[in-house]
Amino acid sequence: MKSFLLALALTGLSATSHSAELLYFYDKSCGACQKFDREVGIVYDKTREGKVAPITKVEYHVWRKQEPKPFADALQQRVIGTPTFVMLHNGKEIDRLTGYSNDELFWLAMQHMLYRVEHHADNP
Repeated sequence: MKSFLLALALTGLSATSHSAELLYFYDKSCGACQKFDREVGIVYDKTREGKVAPITKVEYHVWRKQEPKPFADALQQRVIGTPTFVMLHNGKEIDRLTGYSNDELFWLAMQHMLYRVEHHADNP
């Protein structure tokens, strides 16, 4: 957890950008999704990351059956498993994380994705 706090302090997240959004493709029966919901999902909206990149939950099996698929134009590649976290900036995918093992690795991945958002904003 110390490395997460250090990474958070070093990134200098900007809470002024609302052009970012985190899509969370999940399945109710997915063990990793349930673990994410317990460890991160309950606090995500209260964090700086949650304010910079609000999370949108997308139930994977429902989404797969929809035509046209919401967010399909934003994605660079198919979503093939859960959980999958897709960082959008101005409605386009700029990064993604597939899988979840623990909160510390998730927060580190978020720092990387938000770094890309900030640098993508400087160089669209």
